[in-house]
Amino acid sequence: MLFNIITIFPQILDSYVNESILKRAQKSKKITIKTHNLRDFTSDRHRTVDDTPYGGGPGLVFKIEPIYKCL
Repeated sequence: MLFNIITIFPQILDSYVNESILKRAQKSKKITIKTHNLRDFTSDRHRTVDDTPYGGGPGLVFKIEPIYKCL
């Protein structure tokens, strides 16, 4: 079974996927976990993945372009 995880912080997940049950499942080849850094799919030099919400206000909205390229 393959799990693809899209994230902007792939190193944070390392401690979770390399411990306990997930580690044993990967070692026995029952699952494969791949992380994809969303910032690798940006086109600007600042590797920006977030955008301002429509209408303003607080919150975080991801740009569709990096997500589309990653998928």
